[in-house]
Amino acid sequence: MSSQPSRAELLTPEAWQEASQLADFAGLIDQLHRWGAEAPAWQPYVRARGLIERFEPELRKIQLRSDGVLVVGFIGGTGVGKSTLINALVGECVCRASNQQRPTTTRPEIVCAPNVDVEFLGFPEEQIIVHRRDLPLLKNMLLIDCPDPDTQEQAGSDDANRNRDIMRRVLPHCDVMVLVATGQKYRSQIVTEELLRHAPGRCTVFVQSHADREEDTRRHWQQTLAAVGFEVPRIFRLDSEAAINAHAQHQPAEDEFQQFATLLQHQLASRARHRIQRANVLGLCGWLISRIREFIDDATPKLLELERSIAAEQLSLQQAIRTRLAQHLSGAGNLWRAKLLEQVYAKWGWGLLASFFRLLNGLTGLLVWIPLARARTITQLTVAGAVAAAGTAKTLVDQYRDERSLNPTGSELGISAVDVAQARSVLEGYAIAAQLDAGIETQRGARRDRFTQQTLDDLAARLQRRLDDAVVEETRRRVAQRAGKVHWLMELVFVMLPAYLVGRLGYNFFYEHLWLQKPLMDWNFILYGAAWVVVIGWLLRSGLLMILSAGLKRRLMHVVDQIVADNLMIGLAADMTAVVDQIRVHDQRLLRVQADLAGFQRELGKLSDLNVGLMVPQRASEVAASS
Repeated sequence: MSSQPSRAELLTPEAWQEASQLADFAGLIDQLHRWGAEAPAWQPYVRARGLIERFEPELRKIQLRSDGVLVVGFIGGTGVGKSTLINALVGECVCRASNQQRPTTTRPEIVCAPNVDVEFLGFPEEQIIVHRRDLPLLKNMLLIDCPDPDTQEQAGSDDANRNRDIMRRVLPHCDVMVLVATGQKYRSQIVTEELLRHAPGRCTVFVQSHADREEDTRRHWQQTLAAVGFEVPRIFRLDSEAAINAHAQHQPAEDEFQQFATLLQHQLASRARHRIQRANVLGLCGWLISRIREFIDDATPKLLELERSIAAEQLSLQQAIRTRLAQHLSGAGNLWRAKLLEQVYAKWGWGLLASFFRLLNGLTGLLVWIPLARARTITQLTVAGAVAAAGTAKTLVDQYRDERSLNPTGSELGISAVDVAQARSVLEGYAIAAQLDAGIETQRGARRDRFTQQTLDDLAARLQRRLDDAVVEETRRRVAQRAGKVHWLMELVFVMLPAYLVGRLGYNFFYEHLWLQKPLMDWNFILYGAAWVVVIGWLLRSGLLMILSAGLKRRLMHVVDQIVADNLMIGLAADMTAVVDQIRVHDQRLLRVQADLAGFQRELGKLSDLNVGLMVPQRASEVAASS
């Protein structure tokens, strides 16, 4: 398209800056491409991927064409004066105007310098008209007179939409569009649709023609353009025929026409050419991201509704399990006390109080057999034996029940496979509404895992292992934190009464009996003293167990909540949650792409000083649905 820069030009700071910007923009395009290619199978992301794939070739073309001439496409309805305006710029009648043929433009007419290669447009030679002129205007610029989109062949013929189709093949190659309209045709629906379709990624210059015979409607036109999402700092009002006549008479054209020509030749095509092309890349990327964000925002409420439903269904099932397990754990007090005492024995060793606790546990088991030792007849032996055996059996049954409280089976969890299947069915409805069904199938490998009784049994087994570990760990922690602080205080309290009893017996025997000749105490003193030692020891043990077991059930229920929440998700909505998490992570990646794009745009600056119109990315919803 243009000659290659010399080595000296490549070594200039400006050239290095251009190369750096090219690399940065290429990275931005690659980032957007990877985002679309790696997006989860969520319908808004699928639409976004299709949009990126559609416009990525255009982005690449803009990027690769950044060192070429500025391609300016002239568009507008039939008879608005596009061809006449190009003729006025060139200074001769190169394009056929409306007084020669109507519709004026049926094939693209290209006006360029002699050394410019126009093959990049992708048209065979017989489908285009090329006018080569060696003019300063065309040194860095190529002009294209596009077909009129509002004039088609007869309906029903093969060429019914040929003009518009050709224009749609031309405009993606343009860096700048010049929209020409008259005071009567600036609201053309067809032209506006094509403008909106191709505005993302390119600047637009607006021209009201026929200034010699039509009133000034630029203010109303600006309002119309603003309503569809354009920022238009200026609309030129020109008389092209007057400019042609002035050129023929070697006279200067009117000021506004000269300003328009200067804008194209010196500002856009020369000093701001690279800036325009970079802005086009950023503009198209911004428009794409804005459209993608619109897809995401439209579908996000349903996604949030699915997340709330997952939490609600999971909480309902979890609460049923929690209620049942709370009943089980409430009856496991003896087992908890036994485990706490085991940890106390391990920490206190064989101290006096710990030894008494062990003795007290043994005596508890022997109490039921005391009546058997006092039996004197066969009947008494039979009754006492039966009572003792029943007491022992009850103890074993209670112990088994306590162990089962911490080892529930699948049928004892409070829910069934049917309950989970019903909850799953409800969630699948929300997932379909959130357009998540394709992602779920991908996540699950396109097969449905059924939540069966075996799944509940597996959940119960995991719950059992975790509860066992939690009970051991929690009792160890509690004994380590609490029992050590009261150990020696309890030992002191417990030893005071036995020490007093031994001292009192010694005093009675050695002083009162041997010295004062008083009688010895009877056995009642020893029996009552032993009984009080047992009572005090039992009270100390009960107090210690109360201290150690305070809040234990609440702590174990917290463990139950964690275990149930983690494992219920496996059969209920693990696939849905995984896809939602992927969507959230991918949305964060899009935000990072947006941040990079905003940084490039700040670095490039706005183009309002060039009097060109730009589509605002936030108004992307105004773009035609076909875009």
